[in-house]
Amino acid sequence: MDNNGAHPTSPADGPTRSPSSRMSRIVIPVVVGLVALATGGFLVSQLLEEVEEPAAEVAVSATRPAASQVVATIPVGRAPQGVAVDEGAALAYVVTRDVGGIEEELDAGTVSVVDLNSREVVDRITVGVDPVGIAVDPPTASVFVANQYFGNVSVIDMGTREVVEIIPVGPGARHVVIDTVQGLAYVSSVEDTSVSVIDTRTRQVVDVMGVGPRPQGMALERPGGVLFVTNSEAGTVEAVDPTVRQSSFDAQERPFGAAVDAEGGAVYVTNWGAKTVTVAEVRTRRWWDTIGVGERPFGVAVDPGARSVYVTNWGSNNVSVIDANTRQVIAVVPVGLNPTFVDVDTSTGLVYLSNSGDGTLSIIAPT
Repeated sequence: MDNNGAHPTSPADGPTRSPSSRMSRIVIPVVVGLVALATGGFLVSQLLEEVEEPAAEVAVSATRPAASQVVATIPVGRAPQGVAVDEGAALAYVVTRDVGGIEEELDAGTVSVVDLNSREVVDRITVGVDPVGIAVDPPTASVFVANQYFGNVSVIDMGTREVVEIIPVGPGARHVVIDTVQGLAYVSSVEDTSVSVIDTRTRQVVDVMGVGPRPQGMALERPGGVLFVTNSEAGTVEAVDPTVRQSSFDAQERPFGAAVDAEGGAVYVTNWGAKTVTVAEVRTRRWWDTIGVGERPFGVAVDPGARSVYVTNWGSNNVSVIDANTRQVIAVVPVGLNPTFVDVDTSTGLVYLSNSGDGTLSIIAPT
């Protein structure tokens, strides 16, 4: 076939061509082919250069043992949910929710303030209806609480311990994450497939980002970095990065909580419907591992000092402790009934988690 797509004629079909004519018919396609090959090779090499290779996995030494024993159980109120530790003030803020009759009574929820030294509840702050997630913002001395029922956020002044602002967000507000570098609070809304972005200083919604169906847990790669959002209905995790195109990666059934191990370069995602934790590389969003844990894994938190990851298993009433270097479960710690959210005091290595079924806060300490 010639360069125009027609079949070349044989000597019987037409005049005999000179050797020079035949040579030109051979040389031209070869030259064109070589140019195409070189060009194609260049394009392929460019594509390969654009594909990020997974980072080499390097073990990071622990500076303390993992937390593996319950040292205190504190009554905090009905159906506790979100937990946020203020390490500088040695306080923990624990969300408590109304259980039942909420559509008729519309009872306001509360936040219990726990003194981490005395291990006692020292205050209770009334917030919105059906509060779930909570986060501390030291730069503005504020605490942000997501109230699910009316889709708003209560802002608590840490000095006066009073609600100073109520910010409307998407319906079904669930989780809150603070970016202290950019001065932003991210709030996921399960009924709106969105994440609202709040300026923590002006307390105004400055953006609403579309994500996958029923967004739940969120985690920052680092302050100012990529935000990971679990889409529980889609079985995916969204990676929201202002510098590149938004992307997602697969988890397993009903991904829920998320936490980032910055030193190890990994993001951990609990899969509520699969009794597993998905581990992906932060940089490339590629799957690294799947770890079996307990029934209905819910919350997850990382302690970089102990190189440990803590997963609350709502259906098993315990916590799976994962070695972040080997990604193996090294301990299972019995706690209260139906544990949900978890946070780590990285200065002490103490782990704080809420037990929604019995109204308590468990504290797990290094052995």
